[in-house]
Amino acid sequence: EMKPSLVIPAFMNVDVADKGVRVIGRGGAVSGYKTDGTALELGDKYEREFHGKEITVAIIARAIGEEPASLSVAYSTNDQGNSGWKKFDLSPDYQVYSFNYNVPKRAAGLKDYLGFGAASSSSVAEVEILAVGIKQN
Repeated sequence: EMKPSLVIPAFMNVDVADKGVRVIGRGGAVSGYKTDGTALELGDKYEREFHGKEITVAIIARAIGEEPASLSVAYSTNDQGNSGWKKFDLSPDYQVYSFNYNVPKRAAGLKDYLGFGAASSSSVAEVEILAVGIKQN
């Protein structure tokens, strides 16, 4: 069984934080294909399980420091479509943020991705992600 792997573009910085992963980077990434943001490659097992079904994507995250931060999250099939970026305004305390997405039926089977990035091309996201979960509804 393949475990999800992390794809990190050059303009993003991801490192281990006290309780999770710290993501720092500028927005403006593409939400489709493998996404231009930091992305988790979900692998074949998840792609087969989720295709043609509604899923819920949930993250536990917080803004780093005193300033609020916005984080965008996208589910991409890298094949038949994507959720588009879902923007979340994070507080300094850990909270659960989620969205639903109807995953299209797969065609070529190019692996699905969950992308993370700043909310806009002019903003920088400094966030800490404690956990990520995807469940079939």
